[in-house]
Amino acid sequence: MRARLAAGVVLSLAGHARADMAALVGHGPASIAEAQARVARGDDGAAARENPGGVALGERDRASAGVTLLGAALTVDGARAPIEDPWAVVVAGDATVPLEGALRGRIRVGLGVHAGRSVARVLLPHEATGAQPYFTNRTQRLSVVPALSVRPASWLGVGVAVDALAGVSGAVDASVGRSGAPEPRIDARTPAVVRPIVGVQARPTRALSLGLVVRGRFAVPLLVSTRADVAGVPLEAQTTARQALFDPREVVMAAAWRRRALELELDVGHHAFSAYEGPGLLVAATLPGVDARTPPSGATYRDTWSVGVGATALVGATTLRLGLGLESSMMGPRQVATRLTDGAKRRVGAGLGREVFGARVELGASVTSVAATTVARAVGPGARAGGLLVATSLTVGTPR
Repeated sequence: MRARLAAGVVLSLAGHARADMAALVGHGPASIAEAQARVARGDDGAAARENPGGVALGERDRASAGVTLLGAALTVDGARAPIEDPWAVVVAGDATVPLEGALRGRIRVGLGVHAGRSVARVLLPHEATGAQPYFTNRTQRLSVVPALSVRPASWLGVGVAVDALAGVSGAVDASVGRSGAPEPRIDARTPAVVRPIVGVQARPTRALSLGLVVRGRFAVPLLVSTRADVAGVPLEAQTTARQALFDPREVVMAAAWRRRALELELDVGHHAFSAYEGPGLLVAATLPGVDARTPPSGATYRDTWSVGVGATALVGATTLRLGLGLESSMMGPRQVATRLTDGAKRRVGAGLGREVFGARVELGASVTSVAATTVARAVGPGARAGGLLVATSLTVGTPR
């Protein structure tokens, strides 16, 4: 007869927010240098994510490839908070579908890719250590965004794109080691997730461009099931993260002005972080006659507003880029129990582009500062966080 144990298991872990590097800093050198303020002007492959409507207004087929690197000096309570997977291969391309007649030059396709060292990877630090959810788990996912864009009028582009992550499931089996410690069987599963992106870009005059893009919410749930025998007694645990990887629904409106060799753009965005259900893992452990479950973390989030200004100037054969950006905090000033924190972000960027030996070389960099902020909590001390994030990107592509 098996002996029976009665025990309660309560774990409280945190796996944090947003999903891909392009959402964090921008897709490629131009976007990074201009603080992502390109919704009203971008018309290459990078526009597949920024505003797929702009792809329709591109005039030629283009392709580029390069790398984006991140460097972080982020802190939580004085401890360093590194960025995982701080690099990605960046690919962008756009082309006109070769049709004749009334559809000639009316339909174009674009593609933006960010590829790091993993398809998807989620980090689960303990919430007692504190964290900045705006930056955690935002660089550890393969991002492939194809776009289809049409040009109903010479001055208007309308496009749709999808940001998809294929479902993943698998099992890990292990036997008892030399120490005699129980080795569990672990099953992990995430379903396929698709994020729609819809955009419009209009150029009613040579001097004026307008843009509007709506990016749907991206939320990847994670279910981990663990089974083990402890002294002959079965122990089962299910760990669920409803939103292990998360991007909020975003709406960005933009206007750009052109005059000779100068372009200026203003973007205003709304980001629905209030729909975020939180980073907490819900753990349910079962022993014979005993069920134990974690309570919700009690973290609260709020929508953010962002403002970005991008500028491009053509000086001889060199394109110069500048950008400034602001975004409010995604967290309220007081939490119940978690030690998660976030502050207002300020960004400055710069870059340049030039044709070298028949190829277009683009270089862009930005620095994002997080205002030092302490988030109080009802139980125990709060967390203080701040710091800097530096992004650098270099691509080589076809000439303009």
